[in-house]
Amino acid sequence: MKSKVRADRWQEEVLLIKEEMQCVLAFLEWKAVWWTEEGARDLDVRPDIADGIHAYAAKQATINRALARSFEMRWESASKTQG
Repeated sequence: MKSKVRADRWQEEVLLIKEEMQCVLAFLEWKAVWWTEEGARDLDVRPDIADGIHAYAAKQATINRALARSFEMRWESASKTQG
């Protein structure tokens, strides 16, 4: 009986972790879109400063998307090895 309860609890933990993984991926994609939108805003600053801000925002969007892809690949690989 205890083994069954532990197995059930383990299954629940696996489901929760998978859900959290999806939340992380969704957050990273949301944050990438947010940076892209922020970088596209018109700013009341000198053109050279605006260019720097736009470049920074684009870099942050790229970093967030790269993190999402990296996590997704690692998690997919881990789930395949775990069955």
